[in-house]
Amino acid sequence: MSQPEQNSQFDPNALSGVIVAVQGSDKLSYEGTLVHFTGGTLKVQFWGDVLPAFGLTQPLSIFIKGLNVALPALPACAMERNELPGGRAYRFAYTLTPEFQGLVPEDLWILFPSRASHRVKPTLDAPVEVLLGTMDGEVDFGAELVDVSTSGVGLLVERDTELALHALPVLRIQLTFPKLPGNENQATVFGQVMYRRMDGPKLRWGVSFDLELELETVGQDALIRYIVGQEQHEA
Repeated sequence: MSQPEQNSQFDPNALSGVIVAVQGSDKLSYEGTLVHFTGGTLKVQFWGDVLPAFGLTQPLSIFIKGLNVALPALPACAMERNELPGGRAYRFAYTLTPEFQGLVPEDLWILFPSRASHRVKPTLDAPVEVLLGTMDGEVDFGAELVDVSTSGVGLLVERDTELALHALPVLRIQLTFPKLPGNENQATVFGQVMYRRMDGPKLRWGVSFDLELELETVGQDALIRYIVGQEQHEA
């Protein structure tokens, strides 16, 4: 996959000048205008007679043009689609890869707030079951999900779980969405506990997903479908 050409110096406060090239698995690429950044997502508008028809949660590659540095593709998927007069708008969720992070200049990090991804909470109508364990899957401990985003999860764990897993550099986290529509309702991700604090008789963990251990395709699909559904429920 070739990297689209980069344009002139980019002003972080002038997003309207940034062009985004979005490519699907069929290798067809569409260029649109970046209109808005939020943590972990970006909104792009497409105009013209030939418009993209990306399916929600479809794996995509995004190239951002207009920065002062050549950047690799961002793995992404469409989370929202809106029809416009003469055009179409999408909101994409993206994943920051180590390769991408290593090339982004410090003055542009304002555009990629990896810890600011929108978090959704489970509900009685959309519960989430959580199992924690080692990378090789030898042990499993239950946990209570507080919130989840494309970049991490908030958890409540028992003290026994803290004692058993506190020394692990990376956790395996199995998320099951029992009421999620579709055939696939499970995601296995890997993450690092970034903070711990007492919360009554339990402990509150803030876990950041490990960007070097990408989600399996099926797992990513289930996780993002759940987040999209909860965002629509909260709207």
